[in-house]
Amino acid sequence: SALDFSSAEYGLLATFGFTVPFTLASLVAGSFADRAENRLQLSGLAGLGWSAVAASMALAGSYPMLLGQRGLMGIFQAATNPASLPLIAE
Repeated sequence: SALDFSSAEYGLLATFGFTVPFTLASLVAGSFADRAENRLQLSGLAGLGWSAVAASMALAGSYPMLLGQRGLMGIFQAATNPASLPLIAE
């Protein structure tokens, strides 16, 4: 069923719903990735979390649930980026 949210709610979902959690998590994710003993494992776990959240968004039953899932996606992406990019460079 359609969640039927307003343009303003979509704007919140598309911007702050993702950006704020991503930004806040990014402040610590880089430092955490630098200290991680196994970046490949960290990258894989964060990528799996990101994928699981993306898939679960199709099952969102309410706007607050979808907003929370977007926030989780931002956190998982913040963890994925600093762990994955050095692996690509290697």
